[in-house]
Amino acid sequence: MEEYKKFQKKYNLPTYKKLNNEFELDYIEDPFFLLRSIRRRIHEKIVFFAKVFEKIIFPNQAIMIEMYESKFFTEKEKEDLLKTYEELLEIDRKALSLNISSTDIKEAEYIKTTFKKWPELTKKSSFIIQKLDKSWHQKRSELTKNHYFG
Repeated sequence: MEEYKKFQKKYNLPTYKKLNNEFELDYIEDPFFLLRSIRRRIHEKIVFFAKVFEKIIFPNQAIMIEMYESKFFTEKEKEDLLKTYEELLEIDRKALSLNISSTDIKEAEYIKTTFKKWPELTKKSSFIIQKLDKSWHQKRSELTKNHYFG
């Protein structure tokens, strides 16, 4: 995308191809606020993963599935997840502040710093997703045991 190349050069941003691969930027239709739109796409993924972490660390006791899945994580794993969750929230709050006060340089800085952190965040997120997947292959009957559904 030609418009992005100008910003990439000016602010030393990652390539559009790399960002697009991670954050699906091709959905952006109007390049008028391009950096802001990219930041919002990145923010969507950050919020998504933060919610996944949150349900494991702080499961809602009224939602059986959250309680069930949370039980598959040790206290040590939850402590580690909490640290990553805090990183995600920090990134989330920076994006929220950009909704109030945005400039191209602030947007570019957000994109750069978040993209730099992204590999480690996806590594930790991948661990969660794999563990959740395994949880559904083990002891499924625990979920329905002694629960009234009608």
